[in-house]
Amino acid sequence: MATFPVVQGVEVFMAPPEGYVVDFENPQQHTALVSYILAGVCMVMAMIFFIQYLYVKLWLMQVLDIETVLLIVAWVTGVVQNGVLLSSWAIKTLGVHAWEMSLDQYNLFNKLMLVASIHFAVFIACSKLSLVLFYRHLSPQKWWKRCTYAVAVLIICYSTAILFAVVFTCNPIRKHWDARVTEGSCGHQIGIYMTTATMGIVTDLILLIMPIPMIWRLQMPTRQKIGVILLFFIGFGTLLTSVIRLALYIPALYATDSTWELAPSQILVMPEASLLTICPCLTTLRRFFAHVAPKVIGLRGSSAGYTRSRTAAITGQNPYRTVGSNAEKRMKVDEFGLTVDEETFHMENLRQVVPNKVVIEACVDDRSSRESPTGEGASSIENLTWDPRPGGDDFEPQRAIVQTRTVTVTREK
Repeated sequence: MATFPVVQGVEVFMAPPEGYVVDFENPQQHTALVSYILAGVCMVMAMIFFIQYLYVKLWLMQVLDIETVLLIVAWVTGVVQNGVLLSSWAIKTLGVHAWEMSLDQYNLFNKLMLVASIHFAVFIACSKLSLVLFYRHLSPQKWWKRCTYAVAVLIICYSTAILFAVVFTCNPIRKHWDARVTEGSCGHQIGIYMTTATMGIVTDLILLIMPIPMIWRLQMPTRQKIGVILLFFIGFGTLLTSVIRLALYIPALYATDSTWELAPSQILVMPEASLLTICPCLTTLRRFFAHVAPKVIGLRGSSAGYTRSRTAAITGQNPYRTVGSNAEKRMKVDEFGLTVDEETFHMENLRQVVPNKVVIEACVDDRSSRESPTGEGASSIENLTWDPRPGGDDFEPQRAIVQTRTVTVTREK
């Protein structure tokens, strides 16, 4: 067992500088208040976007896909990771000099940092996977889907490798946090943490640049373009915080007083985690506003109901009838995620529908005789397509089954 210096009868990890007055009851600490305020603001903002995401996915769309599951896991691990960091400040280990805490507190600090690192690795992987799996819906082209899957595989591989490296870099594992353990050895922990931060920046850059070619060709209203630009600014904010955190993290890894030097870089973990949660949640934001406030995103008029003709508008009836009976209101979501309220009908089995044959008797019309040499009524088929909702330019085309009738037109001889 290693021997450590004793200050005021308390075993500490390292001796204080000459002339420093140690106060174990009220040690000098920095960044604690800033961390509490920043954590509160960031977690509340992330929670608002996360609730919006769950509302759209689970309530409006009523789907629980892999993207939603991954984001839920990311949210849980992110909250745990932030809680671990805040507890490190609360028990006066993070942001405190190593010589102003007992050796047991120092070991507890190392253990909390290991737990936070594990949760942060899982959090980053799940949040980025949720976003990249959303990207695959931007285009049906095979090359695009292959690109998204390739990025997903990259995220899974490097996250798994880093997770195992963080957990098993020391043998025995207890040597990670217990400074009293002298037997065994640890790998190059500094290299592992630097690789983690570097790969995080690389994948952030990939996710930021990747959808630009697809979005560049989209034709959309100005408000929606502003929303897309905002999405990129938030993604750029994630990248920027990662770079700044890495710049602060590298010197702290080489410092002997790590409990003090690591605090500034750990503060930036909170806004980075918040932005990594918000970015996937923005994928449902347009659906949310289309449901609660369509004019905010530039949609024209209400999205409910069919476009009616002038006569139908007066009578209050739809100009087209569908196969079935009574109409009800239900929630509908298009392929690209726009939640739309519209009248729908229960479609009956076609075998239950009896075709109607209508015989119309009409007077002889000389013009009809001239136009139809055979003397029979002329028939024609007209294929019509229409957008059943106001502001149809902002929606994907919808298909409907229109009731058909066989009509025979005759005239008296």
